[in-house]
Amino acid sequence: LCRSAVPQPKLTLTPAAPRRGEVATATLSVPGAEGLYAYRIRVKTGDRQLDWLDQNVVAGAEPVDIHLPIAFNDPAGTYQVSAVELFTGAATTQSIAVQ
Repeated sequence: LCRSAVPQPKLTLTPAAPRRGEVATATLSVPGAEGLYAYRIRVKTGDRQLDWLDQNVVAGAEPVDIHLPIAFNDPAGTYQVSAVELFTGAATTQSIAVQ
């Protein structure tokens, strides 16, 4: 469907160590993209998928902010946040340490 390979996305997370009750922000962009790409944002901790934080987003060269509200009763620990490109299944993952 694409004329060329999907460029590697850039995913950043802030803050690096959010506390429960705060909102973390994932920023997704596709440097050098000429168009838009569809991604599924997936969040897990350990082997537990945190489905309530999943979102679909469309991103291109301009950064898109995705808000990840962390509830007071969400588990503490390392969260892996992945941006999965919907057509190829290629994923980019970053981690945050929820306090």
